[in-house]
Amino acid sequence: MQPTSNARLFRFLSVSYAAISVFLFCGFDGGCSFWNTPPSGSPAPATVQGFETRNTTVLPWSTSTVTSSSPRPYQPIRGGWSVDDVNPIGSVESFGLPNGNQYTAYTDTMGNYTVDNLRQNANWVLGINYLPNGCKTSAAKFPYQTPPGMWWFGYYIAYQNPPIHIDCPRYVTDAYQGVLPQFSLNTALPATLSVNATAPLSSTYGAPQLLVFNRTGSIVATENASSIDSTGLSASFPFPAASSGALAPDMYGTAVLNTNSDGTQSYAGGGNFFSIGNFATNYPSAFGVAAAESTSNIQVCISIPVRPYFTCTSSVQQNHYPVVTLAENSAVSWNERTVYVGSTPVAIATYGTGSTSSTQTSGSTRTTVDTSGTAYAIVANSQSNSVSILNLLTPGVIATVSVGKTPVAVSLSPDSSLAYVANYGDSTVSVLNLSTNSVIGTYPVGMQPLSLNVDGSGNLWVGGVAYIKELSVSTYQVLQSISVSGEATSLAVSATQGQVLVTIAPVSGNSGALVTQAYSTSSGQVLNSSSIGNIVPYVSSAISSQLVSPAQLGTGTLVSANYGNDLAISASPGGFVVTEVSTGGTIMTGTTPNPIRAIAVDPNYGEVYLTVPDNNAVITVPLPPVPSS
Repeated sequence: MQPTSNARLFRFLSVSYAAISVFLFCGFDGGCSFWNTPPSGSPAPATVQGFETRNTTVLPWSTSTVTSSSPRPYQPIRGGWSVDDVNPIGSVESFGLPNGNQYTAYTDTMGNYTVDNLRQNANWVLGINYLPNGCKTSAAKFPYQTPPGMWWFGYYIAYQNPPIHIDCPRYVTDAYQGVLPQFSLNTALPATLSVNATAPLSSTYGAPQLLVFNRTGSIVATENASSIDSTGLSASFPFPAASSGALAPDMYGTAVLNTNSDGTQSYAGGGNFFSIGNFATNYPSAFGVAAAESTSNIQVCISIPVRPYFTCTSSVQQNHYPVVTLAENSAVSWNERTVYVGSTPVAIATYGTGSTSSTQTSGSTRTTVDTSGTAYAIVANSQSNSVSILNLLTPGVIATVSVGKTPVAVSLSPDSSLAYVANYGDSTVSVLNLSTNSVIGTYPVGMQPLSLNVDGSGNLWVGGVAYIKELSVSTYQVLQSISVSGEATSLAVSATQGQVLVTIAPVSGNSGALVTQAYSTSSGQVLNSSSIGNIVPYVSSAISSQLVSPAQLGTGTLVSANYGNDLAISASPGGFVVTEVSTGGTIMTGTTPNPIRAIAVDPNYGEVYLTVPDNNAVITVPLPPVPSS
């Protein structure tokens, strides 16, 4: 029942009945594939055609973007050839034919099933029965049918070796709901992990088994259930660990297996995800944060004394890291580097790309490093009434520019040519040209602005005491003003959803409820609102005395355009929550030792950075990656 051949990757993702004809030839991820036809008259090789069944998560706003996947093991599969294209190869024209009411072909623990010498350059009818109880998700529904019934679809199998992916997709809003805890810190891993199943779990022939997969779909841990709840649809497992020790910080997929009377295993569900975050405590008084990336091409050459030449080796190192303001130290830290800036740096934004090259010689060894990546950062120095412009590749301050009084927030234009700085002390916004690193205008916006962001059209949104406002970036006139009950401590604009998401705190900042509200960018109407708990001040940290407003305590909201403008990460007094902007639905919740001050994301690598000043820490939260390309 369980072949051992592994298979490489080709993506076929079935999303809904109506979408099948759309994706048959172009794939679920939106890109068409063009196959090479074998030369006329060429002999048919002994090809291996593979199939792979998987659980995938997709973004709610677009069923053409897969965010993550993990194998879905032991799924019955069958297929039958229907008609050839030009120059077909392979002689096997069917597989997995049922024996009475029993299936005869199943994928293995990695979700793989391979067929040797399958008919290719031909049309097929493939069948899959996602046992048990179907693929019941909001993204697609594969019906459960009595064996040997299956859900069928037409598919063109081209001349190729990689397997065809047949997926059970679900929205990312559902993907974390069947596992508790959804998020844990690597410094405080829980004793157990609870996982829901879709088929009744039983220990009659052996304890249910949990499979844990890494991002590439490899099994990294297995655990046997320690208990099954009274419904039979949830089990507790020892928190997963690898053979070498604790799992590293990352995102992991799960599957739960039942043991059958004949000793085989069957899939019982549990196709969910959980994350382990990294807790780094080497950031004294961490406050603001932004994301950066770099790629280094490293060449090491060693001279050969007896002959006039070098022997060289090359490697590539990819880095992604937070860039963090250290408020009490008047410094910025990133990638094991520290640069000193103005007094009490708070907000920061990274922008632009660049490259640098360096060569060092030590004895007979010459090392050349060519690095490219995120090149610049702008930092708001709240007690110096200035911003610092940093070079991140050749660490240093390029320029220090005076702005208004008490700058506390910074945002960039869509093309990163302009920076906008909210000046809390004089209720203005300064506009900087980042080519000349100079202020080109200062505009009044309303009492004590604390937050700002730029929408897809380039217009500027500003939040302060009792208001959020939209400003035209051509005239800097107010286009609309929305009253709020409190202080808008952070905001982010979702261009795709046409919403602005705002975190609102009581003006006193010392007590009361924090609320996130979504407003329509066109009408200014409240679309949804949710409480995220009561304020928890930084009791143990000197950072409190450096806040310009008590309402700056532990709040933050961010929407990333590369996440599709529909995922929001918000700070709560006891941790954070990841929500779907369009519905307000919760994707993931996590706890942190103390309140979060700032949030940044790197969707290319699937990471969220959270600063926790009371712990001198930055927490990295793994999420499904969504490359901007």
